[in-house]
Amino acid sequence: MKHKWPFWLIVLGLLLIVGTAIYYISSKVILNDKKISFKNRTISTVIVPHHDLVKDQRKEFFLDLAKNTRPKTIIIVSPDHFASGDGITTTDRVWKLANAEIPPNLPIINQLIDQKIAKKNDNAFEREHGVFNLLSDLQSNFPSAKLVPIILKQDLQKDKVDNLANKLNEICTEDCLLVSSIDFSHYQVGSLAEIHDSLSIRALTNLDQDLAWQAEVDSDQSLSLAISWAALHQTEKFVLKEHTNSGKINNSSDEETTSYVFGWFENGTKKEITNEFTFMIGGDTMLGRSVAWQFDNKLTEAFKNLGDRFFWGTDVSLVNLEGPISKTEFKSNPNPDNLIFNFPPEAAEALKWLHLNAVSLGNNHSQNQGLSGLKTTRELLSGDNIKSIGSQTSFDENSITRFSSGSKKLSILTINCLETDTDIISAIKEEKAAGNFVLIFPHWGNEYQAKHSNSQSELAYRWIDGGADLVIGSHPHVVQDAEIYQGKLIYYSLGNLVFDQSFSKETQEGMVIAAQISDTNLKIVFIPTEIHKNQVQIAQGRNRQDRIYQIMSQLGQKSTDGYGYDTININIK
Repeated sequence: MKHKWPFWLIVLGLLLIVGTAIYYISSKVILNDKKISFKNRTISTVIVPHHDLVKDQRKEFFLDLAKNTRPKTIIIVSPDHFASGDGITTTDRVWKLANAEIPPNLPIINQLIDQKIAKKNDNAFEREHGVFNLLSDLQSNFPSAKLVPIILKQDLQKDKVDNLANKLNEICTEDCLLVSSIDFSHYQVGSLAEIHDSLSIRALTNLDQDLAWQAEVDSDQSLSLAISWAALHQTEKFVLKEHTNSGKINNSSDEETTSYVFGWFENGTKKEITNEFTFMIGGDTMLGRSVAWQFDNKLTEAFKNLGDRFFWGTDVSLVNLEGPISKTEFKSNPNPDNLIFNFPPEAAEALKWLHLNAVSLGNNHSQNQGLSGLKTTRELLSGDNIKSIGSQTSFDENSITRFSSGSKKLSILTINCLETDTDIISAIKEEKAAGNFVLIFPHWGNEYQAKHSNSQSELAYRWIDGGADLVIGSHPHVVQDAEIYQGKLIYYSLGNLVFDQSFSKETQEGMVIAAQISDTNLKIVFIPTEIHKNQVQIAQGRNRQDRIYQIMSQLGQKSTDGYGYDTININIK
């Protein structure tokens, strides 16, 4: 006869079994994660701006965050804005606020110092707004948390950042939240800032360390550390809570902006952005003659007013380099009537400082010092990780360079139409067959003519009919007109980026195009530039606005005022 168990005993047994299973599973999650767990969610890393223009948004962000996590230790990482520290700097100070204080986590801080990972420097934190602008929100939302403050110098190399991430992971093992205090794109007009930010956000979303070091933010080091920390704690899903910039907030496309990104990393599968690509392209760049002479070969001075962040933060940044670079020092000839160009060795360093990663040599001056000079130029550029595309007298394998980001691929074809066979349809079709977005960068047209020639439009139409997606020209030394043909943009000439042709207003003006390519859309931002005493800068005020309105009129676009008036979107399907 079978024994019958009492019903209450069966229920109790089942409850014990289920309870044991839940405890085991939750224990495994906590042991494996070593982080802050709540309702099957784990947050390891926070991205937040320190600029006080968005202090109200920051307050709301931390209120939202506090509903989801209760860290015992907060590691706050900031740029070293005033270069007051030494590499990696920390402090064991008690942070005194108006009505409270935040104590340091001394065991962790002391280990960082004792193991020579960081140096203690209390004075470095005195003015560091990347830390103290966040303290009130941190204290009010996480009153029991202790602080590990860190500032990272802007010349800190990747291996040092990776080492810091690994060491923090070893010694901060219980309920540790990393708060990365970063302001994103700086000093750009708002529409360009959005192009730059798209790469930075892609770096976060894809957990892409290489992109992090290419991003235009106020600390690549802080961005890289955030990505490393998130990856170490298996929190691969980036949640973007908010993205804006001061230009958008103030409804101005013309003012210098700061961009703001709010987000966090939590457990879950990362949703990679694979269909996006960004680039910038500038016009004729001549770094010899009176340009080199005026600045005594210190050629970064020619770009000082533009700034080293302008071309930074895109997948590709390209200009037309109108001449060869010498391997040996020489005294420049300031005579502007000299049409045989030669640039000093510092030219390559200046282009690197500008964060260019490609130049076109498909022009009528790249072989001014012969084939040996062209070879030297390519070698010097390659040494600074700058790709050189094209040559003066031929269209061959050097005339096509391919770039990629995820599934999105860009092919750049450069050609000197003044000396080369312009029948490149087979090359265009081959690039299109490979699934690439095809950009043609021709050297063509009549010098100093504001209106494009019939031969330019005939070539552009032929290339677009053959599969090209975008045509942007150089050589006339003035900005020429633009048009949309078969739904594709043709910008006939970008004019001069830097040149010593000071004999007219038109030769002292240029245009830079910034763009974002996705599966269905090409976003174009027009950035007028002007040259003053051989120094380039973004055009200002009425001049900038009138030139953008003129472009919009040529393209049949409705002119608008306020934020985004310098931007068009083209459906590319």
